[in-house]
Amino acid sequence: MLNRHGFILGLLFLGLSIGTHAQGQTRFSLTSDEPTVSAILAEITANLPVQMKNEINRPLVVKFTQTDKNDRLYFPTDEKVKTLTNPAVAGEYVPGLMNNSNEIQINKNFLPLLKTPGYKEKNLTATDYFKKTVYHELAHIYDFLKFRNADETTFYKENCGTETYSDNKKAPWCNHYNRVGRFSEDMQFMNLDNWDTSKESKNTQRKNAIDPYVFKNSGEAFAAYFEAFMMDPSFACKKPALYNYYTGITRAQPFNGKCKSLNSRVYTHNQEIDLDPSRLYQIHFFLAAKGEGFASRWGHAMLRLVYCAPYRKKMDDECIKDVKNHVIISFRANIDSLSIDNGKGLTGKYPSQMFVLPFNEVKEEYTEAEFRDVQSLPLVLNQKQKQLMLEKILETYWDYRGKYYFLSNNCASETLSMLFSVIDDTRRFDLIKYNDVLAPTTPVGMGQSLIKFNIAQYPSLPESQLIANGYLFKSGRGSMDIAFQYLKQTNAKALDAIGAGQVDLYVTKTSGEQRAALMESLLKQAPQRTKGILSSSYILENNIKLRLEWALRNKIAKKIIDAPEIMEGQQFQDAKKLQDSVENTIVNAERKTYGVPSAVDFEDILTTLNLRDMAKNQKKIAEDLSYDSLLKELPEFASQIRELQQNTDNLKQFLLEIGKAISAK
Repeated sequence: MLNRHGFILGLLFLGLSIGTHAQGQTRFSLTSDEPTVSAILAEITANLPVQMKNEINRPLVVKFTQTDKNDRLYFPTDEKVKTLTNPAVAGEYVPGLMNNSNEIQINKNFLPLLKTPGYKEKNLTATDYFKKTVYHELAHIYDFLKFRNADETTFYKENCGTETYSDNKKAPWCNHYNRVGRFSEDMQFMNLDNWDTSKESKNTQRKNAIDPYVFKNSGEAFAAYFEAFMMDPSFACKKPALYNYYTGITRAQPFNGKCKSLNSRVYTHNQEIDLDPSRLYQIHFFLAAKGEGFASRWGHAMLRLVYCAPYRKKMDDECIKDVKNHVIISFRANIDSLSIDNGKGLTGKYPSQMFVLPFNEVKEEYTEAEFRDVQSLPLVLNQKQKQLMLEKILETYWDYRGKYYFLSNNCASETLSMLFSVIDDTRRFDLIKYNDVLAPTTPVGMGQSLIKFNIAQYPSLPESQLIANGYLFKSGRGSMDIAFQYLKQTNAKALDAIGAGQVDLYVTKTSGEQRAALMESLLKQAPQRTKGILSSSYILENNIKLRLEWALRNKIAKKIIDAPEIMEGQQFQDAKKLQDSVENTIVNAERKTYGVPSAVDFEDILTTLNLRDMAKNQKKIAEDLSYDSLLKELPEFASQIRELQQNTDNLKQFLLEIGKAISAK
């Protein structure tokens, strides 16, 4: 815990002390008048990264005192801690003001426990708790050093005076230089650990945190994670992105370096997938164009993980064709009802959740169901940055839920935060000043700024090649127009006879029976055009299916709002079970440990929660949901339900006829 009494004067001293030591020498020491802890402090000193000792560069004294009015020291493993408003402070540091030493004050109630051989509560010994406390305070001291390199200092002197500080183009750099927490307010750390620009934690998922203290402020979060960095051998696997951050700022790799067996398995749509870093070729910014609805009028920002198929021996641009293996990372409002409440979306009442989704499903959602173009822009990331992004994705999947605001904390800002976690400061600040002035954080604006600053590239190719090479996915509206024109060229009068002389009339005004009869008629009239008639009919019918389902869904949603008692029917109870997906259950459950679970812990979670059976049951429920049962509970929607049933029968018949035509060849 940081004691902020005399804080500003303390920082002045800390800043002056940095410039006094010679390169390669340090005056760092860690001592105490209590002989009980001498050996422990010597061990901490030996293990502390050399970089930290060189930069702190002064003697530190550990003193035992009454840190507050509480007379009992609660271990963090004690359940009572969760119910206490102000649990006893384990330690704090007091910056030296008039001399060359700092005091780290430790709760005096540690001493009798440390003098009791082997004393522990649950799995935490008094010795380890003492070590954690000292490491925590050392992290604060390191964090609040006013250390800046020569380039930063020169930039500040030339650009951050009172006359130029208001210049928005320079403000991000000046603010960064003036930050109080050197690391805890560093933009990369704050994005890795999900802090917003107002220095509030965005994360509402707190049940499986490493320590409740990490949500107090970013300074305490930084110190708490440093404890684990120094003392938890599994930290590199549980928090791989944060471990790599601490490695970078300390130039140390406790416990022999990075995670050797990172568990990259997650659940998506009730099936397990592996976000294997060894097969990841590229990461793209995946941008859906503007839609018609309120929530989609600014487009939708996502990430596309371009995985190579398992059979490929070489990772190159051919992997872009392996779309069955690609994965979409999409931040969305986790809406627990059948309709979107714009008021909730504007006021943060929906959880912001990162979804891991199959590529083809997302592409079809936007291009076919919503008639929106989608661009796929390769991000300019090196191998280390791609690895870090994947680690951040895994940490986010397991440990993060935010609040979704349509106009602020949305898909664009969440995706931008992911990027801020991995890119360098120069590109990070370029994005800030550009977004602040020219392109507010909307998906379309974000795409513009990523291209402008070479964070993403859009290949300079003709549209046909962009489509062929997987960088552009056109709206399904074009293929519908082509399919309709083919039918019209076959027999325009037949279309006019059923009132479908235009594609919009064909899609919205004809019945399933009329379309089935039309196809049979056209096949008899023009057998030489069989394949074209069948494929065109199928394309149009498939789009009609998407639109019928969407319309029926909205009508049912309105009915439920007007008469919620209908949700008591078995059909809707089964449908509700489908919303309780395996991925939601697995992430929201309380776990034995924090962060990304190990492979063993992952299997334990699946077994304890019986999730594999849950996935099978949900598949069965989905198969059993029938139009007949829906009709019984919603007789007023009989015509729409029967039309959807006819549409489904048409698709089956069209596919059967296509199969026959192919076989006949």
